Amino acid sequence: MAPSMLLFDGDHYRAGQWYLICLVLLVAIQSVPRLWRSLRHLLCRQRKTENAPNGQQAAAHNPILVFFHRLTYFHLPFYPYYPTRLIIFLVLYILISVLFATGSITLEKDVGYPRYGYMALANLCAATIFALRNSPAYYLLALPFERTIDFHKWFGVGAMVFAWVHGGLYLRQWEAQDVTALMFNERSRLAFGPAVAALVAFVVLAAQRPIRRRMWELFWAIHIFGFLAIFVLVNFHTTKGIEFTLPPLLLWGLDRVIRFTRGWLRPAVAEASSDSNGQVTRLVVHQNPLWGRAYQAGQYVFLNVPRVGMIEWHPASIVSGAPVKNDLEGADGAFPPTQHQYTLVLRNVGSFTRRLTQVGASQEKLKVRIDGPYGKWDLAAKNYNLVVLFAGGIGATPILSVLLTVLRKALKTGSNRKVEFIWAVQTENQIMWFADELAEASALGAHIRIFVTQTPETTSSTAMVTHTEDGAKMFAGCEILYFRPHIEDLCQDIKNRSPGIEAAVGVCGAPGMVRSTRDAVRKCSDVRSLWHLHAEAFDL
Repeated sequence: MAPSMLLFDGDHYRAGQWYLICLVLLVAIQSVPRLWRSLRHLLCRQRKTENAPNGQQAAAHNPILVFFHRLTYFHLPFYPYYPTRLIIFLVLYILISVLFATGSITLEKDVGYPRYGYMALANLCAATIFALRNSPAYYLLALPFERTIDFHKWFGVGAMVFAWVHGGLYLRQWEAQDVTALMFNERSRLAFGPAVAALVAFVVLAAQRPIRRRMWELFWAIHIFGFLAIFVLVNFHTTKGIEFTLPPLLLWGLDRVIRFTRGWLRPAVAEASSDSNGQVTRLVVHQNPLWGRAYQAGQYVFLNVPRVGMIEWHPASIVSGAPVKNDLEGADGAFPPTQHQYTLVLRNVGSFTRRLTQVGASQEKLKVRIDGPYGKWDLAAKNYNLVVLFAGGIGATPILSVLLTVLRKALKTGSNRKVEFIWAVQTENQIMWFADELAEASALGAHIRIFVTQTPETTSSTAMVTHTEDGAKMFAGCEILYFRPHIEDLCQDIKNRSPGIEAAVGVCGAPGMVRSTRDAVRKCSDVRSLWHLHAEAFDL
């Protein structure tokens, strides 16, 4: 019996095309949970307790719906703690790849060898498309960059694996037949194959987290120039590479044009300042909105300061609440930031922020370039009567943006929405990072609890902490507690005080905090009310 492939036997090029289509569809289904949530709110609106007759609870959810809802918040109990959506993605990705790659492999006939080369190209194409900040996935599927970057990573690994399998099988066959030197001498294109495989592996290995965090500029240079070199070498290696490389290259070029327009053609100035301990740098940016559109709650930008580095772009979250049409005057008598002004806060942990602080202190205003804003908050807070937000350390930056936006909109519409904010910090000094935002949020009615995890010390911020008659410590209307928060207990307490009310939950913090919040949301969801989670985990 002649060796054969399971799918598209003998037509490896067509198999590669359909494999690419399957990869794109695999990412597309990741938008289904969000689309379902939006459709559900559109059809059912909000199940409000106060609308039930005689103060009764709203109708119970279907237990089957509750089961699948809770299943979406499951995660692996061990490292890397992948959530359900990534587990499903990886299982389907491996299954699809195995189906397309399965076949009989012999040393006598290279039945499936070209197949793996086309599958490597399909992975390269998909990896490029879903690495773009302005990816079609965002505009067509509402999947933002911070979601699609997970798919980009795995498609990159897949490209590396199939490139090495493709080349390794050929080399094994040629070595068995003792024709390796002859093949490379007679076919000049073959020499580019090992170069592609080696370069793909080098780019993947250079993109690991320790290198990204400690040597960002090196990672960026290897990733961009390596990717371009791979696409060039591929087309020297095969005559059918253009079909897999030209479309992503065109999309990449379009993405660069959009980013150039945002970052270089829109003038912006910023006022830089640091907190008293030099732990964070705050930038108040003045810039016209992009094409008349203002930023949204929880978004982030990429920041470039020419005086710090002409080619260095670093992510920074917007802490300002999103502009609300016909903003009402805030409770403290001050108007919220306009569409032309917003605030960025960066933690001083690297050379970029240290240099930024030094440059900012030397002049009144800085010329900056802004690429963005990016990101998308998965939950529409207007559909919920209860909003619960968690943050750890500098993770409060995007969460405070959401908090202030929710509160300002509630003030404008007269809503009685309940808003809870729990923030965990290491020291009291860190409370001062967002003193103004905390004061405004507290004045607008948010219930704020700040958990200080280290022993309090006598500092300048300690003097601003007041004591109530019952001995509780307060800061700008926020309750201060000196122990680590137990998120599950906090959520259960909030649920008990707001029975039958569905909640939008947001979290941005350390992986442990995100996992604990995910577990708490799963346990708080029942037939009476469902809790919905947005986990903010931007990863360089």
